[in-house]
Amino acid sequence: MPLATTYTEAVVSSSSPVLYSFLIPTPLPYSTTPTNLFTRSSVTTTTTISSPSIAPSPTCAPSVSLSCTPPSTVVGTNGNPGSFLAFNISAPSVLNSFNITLSFRTATSNAVLLYSLGKVYPDYLVLELYQGKLVFSYQLGSGPARLQSSKLYNDNANHTVVLWRYHRNGTMTVDRQEVVTGTSPGTYTQLNLDGTLLFLGGIPLNVPAIGLVQSGAVPVSSFACFSTLSLNGGYYNLLSDRVASNGIEQCRVSYISAAMFNGSGYANMLPSYGVGVNFNLSISLKTKSCSGLLAYIASAAVSDFLALELYNGNARFLFDNGGGPVTVVYSPLNASELCNGQWHSLAVAKSGVSGTITVDNSRVTKATGLSSSYVSVNTMDPLYVGGVPKNTVLRSYVLSKQSFNGCIDRFQVTNGLGTPAEVSFSQAVQTVGVSLYSCGV
Repeated sequence: MPLATTYTEAVVSSSSPVLYSFLIPTPLPYSTTPTNLFTRSSVTTTTTISSPSIAPSPTCAPSVSLSCTPPSTVVGTNGNPGSFLAFNISAPSVLNSFNITLSFRTATSNAVLLYSLGKVYPDYLVLELYQGKLVFSYQLGSGPARLQSSKLYNDNANHTVVLWRYHRNGTMTVDRQEVVTGTSPGTYTQLNLDGTLLFLGGIPLNVPAIGLVQSGAVPVSSFACFSTLSLNGGYYNLLSDRVASNGIEQCRVSYISAAMFNGSGYANMLPSYGVGVNFNLSISLKTKSCSGLLAYIASAAVSDFLALELYNGNARFLFDNGGGPVTVVYSPLNASELCNGQWHSLAVAKSGVSGTITVDNSRVTKATGLSSSYVSVNTMDPLYVGGVPKNTVLRSYVLSKQSFNGCIDRFQVTNGLGTPAEVSFSQAVQTVGVSLYSCGV
């Protein structure tokens, strides 16, 4: 394996672009002693308290060369896979306790905010957004602690989170209002992060991703703005103190995490998806085109399919369990209601032969097919959003033959009766004619 990976970026100044290259060491192999992480207990203790005392602010006594005065630097990360900033972190400064403060702003639901993983022992600390909630996790060697907020913090507003830990006990305080406490299981009390780095905004592609709530082979990096990062009272300068970075940029006015579809492409969101008996899907969209395919999946073996489309300003939800199509149509009084260039939400649900469309969380349309023993859309095929690949033959009941032209955000889907889970466009298996993070900026 290579000893190091070089990251190069262009930093634009008032005169001319300058290229900077940084070396970040390839992680050393991880020891299997003591007990490997994957065989350890997964018991988690998490407690939310309504009016606790907030963890005290530390006296400035940083163990790395940090400033006791908050710097004025801000930096953004572009959300592409492998985007990050890396900073030195002294192992003794987090061994028994730590106090970390981070200020950020984003609209992304799933993203890595902070990450550090030991090289000798697979101990870690993680701060991430999952379904819009903050999750603080740490592993001391005898099982993880995982503290999760009850509120959402992906609202494009500035937020400050303080992570405090002493031995097994941890506290996460957000905006000096919400406080979550937790305790790691077992008897180990030290966090061993020898010879590692603290990553902000994402994880390099050559660093193992362990301890995250979010799934996926490639962790979702942050499309976000960061303004404060401190450790035990000492502040990092987000530009001059970084030792490596990739995919950084100036902070943006808006961090709406929508994807732009150019009218001739598609996103393969889930390569092998089963719709089943019960199904829920929701999206937010913004367009001035009154026709376009929003979501589509069809069995390659039988007649079963499911589709969501705009057609001449109408929202149409169609599915076939095998006993004939069921069509649910929302027809607005104003044909341009859903294609007026403003954000709208569409939520569709299927339960057996019954289907519903909910528009902007208020207007509901329902339809029920003929009673049938066929109640499941039997698919194990790609779920497409915004269009389908060329030469795909759509079911004849689908009227919109063209791809969607506009913005789609907050794509959520589930089969069964569970809560819909958001799938980020950065995690799509394949995209054609789709630009990430290009709407609302």
